[in-house]
Amino acid sequence: MINLILVINKSLVCANRKVKVDTVKAEKSNRILLVSDSLLSILKEEKEKQQANEHDYVVLSRNGERFNPSSFARRYTELRERKEVKNIRFHDLRHTNANIMYKA
Repeated sequence: MINLILVINKSLVCANRKVKVDTVKAEKSNRILLVSDSLLSILKEEKEKQQANEHDYVVLSRNGERFNPSSFARRYTELRERKEVKNIRFHDLRHTNANIMYKA
């Protein structure tokens, strides 16, 4: 059952080696996502594990800081190369995920 709407209208960006919150790059990047009870439960559980933080984020790095957006792509590339997985750009995973969800 869907009981929550999540509005995405901001993004984390890295500028001058600092992570900051900014508006999304394009109007069509604004998103409205429906959140199921099970996802809401997982998010609440994860939030309870985190200590209070300045921006009230749910997911933080091990040291309690916001993730640097480029960290995900860098870690993905390292893992992909180590496991010798086909070269798929990190950004393309969004589209792969969308296709899988659409077919489900």
